[in-house]
Amino acid sequence: ETLLVARQQKRSFVEQVDFVTSPGDRVRLLISTHGRYERRDGELVLTGVFQSAGESPEAVVDEIRSLCGWELEVAPTLDWLPPATDEELAMLRLFDPERFFLGRAPSPRDEEA
Repeated sequence: ETLLVARQQKRSFVEQVDFVTSPGDRVRLLISTHGRYERRDGELVLTGVFQSAGESPEAVVDEIRSLCGWELEVAPTLDWLPPATDEELAMLRLFDPERFFLGRAPSPRDEEA
C-alpha cells in the first residue's frame, strides 16, 4: 500500500498521464493541501477536506473541483478535517525540509505587515 502527499494543483491532478513512473494500483490514500482521497472500487474519492483550505466544506470542494483534471467523486459523508496540530506540523517540516508541500515559510517582512 502507498500513501501519496501532493499539492492540490491542476497540473498535477490530471485524468491521464503521458507516462507512468510507478504503478498506482497500490495507492490507498492521497493527501493534498486541500483534502483527503481514499481509493474506493479502484477510484480516488474525496473523503475529507481541510478547514484551513476554505470557509466551508462546500467552498473547499468547489476549489478542489477547479484544481482537479477529472470528474471528482465526493463521498456522501465528507469529513471537515481540523487544522494540523503543532506536532503534525513539526512532522511535516521534518519530512519536507525543502518545503515542496508546505510552501515557502513566512518571512519576517510578512509578519510585520
